[in-house]
Amino acid sequence: MTLASVDVSSFCYQLGEETEKNLEKAVHWYQKAAENGNEDAMYNLAECYYSGERTEKDLEKAFYWYQKVAENGDETAMFILAICYNNGEGTEKNLEKSFYWYQKAAENGNEEAINNLGNCYRNGIGTEKNLQKAAYWYQKAQKIMKKSFHWFQKAAENGYEEAMHNLANCYMDGIGIEKNFENAVCWDRKEFRKSFSLVAENDKANFENKVELCNECKKLYIDYQWCQQCNSRRFQKDFSKWTSKNEFIDNFIQEAQLNAKNSYEVLEWIPFDKLSNINYHDKGGFSEIHKAIWLDGPIYSWDFDKQRWNRWKFQMGYEIILKILNNSSNLSSKFLDEWKYHYNCQKYSFSKFIQFFGITQDPHNLNYIILVISYAKKGRLKVIHESKLTHGDFHDDSDKNEIYGVLPFMAPELLRVKPYILASDIYSFSMIMCEFTSGIPPFNYKAHDFHLGLSICEGERPEIIRNTPKCYVDLMKKCWDSDPENRPTLNIRYLDGLDLLMNIIN
Repeated sequence: MTLASVDVSSFCYQLGEETEKNLEKAVHWYQKAAENGNEDAMYNLAECYYSGERTEKDLEKAFYWYQKVAENGDETAMFILAICYNNGEGTEKNLEKSFYWYQKAAENGNEEAINNLGNCYRNGIGTEKNLQKAAYWYQKAQKIMKKSFHWFQKAAENGYEEAMHNLANCYMDGIGIEKNFENAVCWDRKEFRKSFSLVAENDKANFENKVELCNECKKLYIDYQWCQQCNSRRFQKDFSKWTSKNEFIDNFIQEAQLNAKNSYEVLEWIPFDKLSNINYHDKGGFSEIHKAIWLDGPIYSWDFDKQRWNRWKFQMGYEIILKILNNSSNLSSKFLDEWKYHYNCQKYSFSKFIQFFGITQDPHNLNYIILVISYAKKGRLKVIHESKLTHGDFHDDSDKNEIYGVLPFMAPELLRVKPYILASDIYSFSMIMCEFTSGIPPFNYKAHDFHLGLSICEGERPEIIRNTPKCYVDLMKKCWDSDPENRPTLNIRYLDGLDLLMNIIN
């Protein structure tokens, strides 16, 4: 039997091709091929010994074969060898040797090793602490992550589910892009809906392998990791544990929780002591605006193991805006109607333009406070500023050092560094109209950067979905006209459009 036939035999037994699938025999033939110098067989044999799949788990043998492959120049085996030395798996723990193999793997282009090597230099693990070298390897890792993010985004936009999942993880963990909770959830939901559409194409068994079931009631999730039936019951069970001391607010929040079809529709009564770093920012006629950190962060799913809500809070909490309502210790139902409109906008559009999380109360003056997120962090539009484009607030007296809103909602004249005018708001209104028809924020699948700014200035607008009423489309196009003078003013037409929009919301 030749070396080639030995290797083919192992794969046949592994895959069940032309023979009955028998993983024990696959291990036998991997061993034969490995002993004859076949590197693929060495690696596969190491994997079998490491995992204990169809053979007795033996970390020392796994280490032996990983080392053989690593010494032959395989960067993945080098990385695994570094982990073995770091954790003492199959060999004595040795941080210096772990560092050596991280370095070898990184020099051969292993992405994970590049980042881990930076950690070694930063923390002095297996080598002397060297922040300059740490920065060098972190920069290399960041470049690779940015490339990965770029290709994940391309594939996700073309409908590949795995890429959607990877893109969501990039946004959630800040891999190659700034952390962005809303985009993470958006891509997770797109992946879920893509999976859900398979029910028309595949049988139920295949579909249920693709889409998750609720661990409790065993029914299909209606949205990403969201079972309305079970979650409504969990919310209701906790109604007795909180109160705003205002009947209208309690009813508003409870109704939202009972009817939430996904995490984005959840409202909460938030204890004031769960807010930190509260800093004054601005004030209006009836309220003050503060920035703060929400220590818990918003709910996104249920943890069945720990029997509690999973929350987006990152390392330091979740950054939010507080709208403190002056003289609001006794809110009426009429006053809450405005926020019900905001909430309905949020429900039906999945808008990132403004998100309403819930309500709290200042224990010192008893004023009620609305928790929202409606600003982009400094630096997100750095490229635009460096390119002499600007990102203005919707108010003409805004602080130019702060960045508000989202690039796709900005009128072209603002991007050209022209003064804010009332017609700029009309343009923003057209973007909201567009989002209500599609359920997706405008230019959601494009990078919010210099190139998008230029495209908007050159006349690019969001795609209009089919079957949108002609009267609605006509108004929307007038509102997003490149020439501010051609946009409607605050007259009957604009108000008719607003009425139409509110009918859609309601």
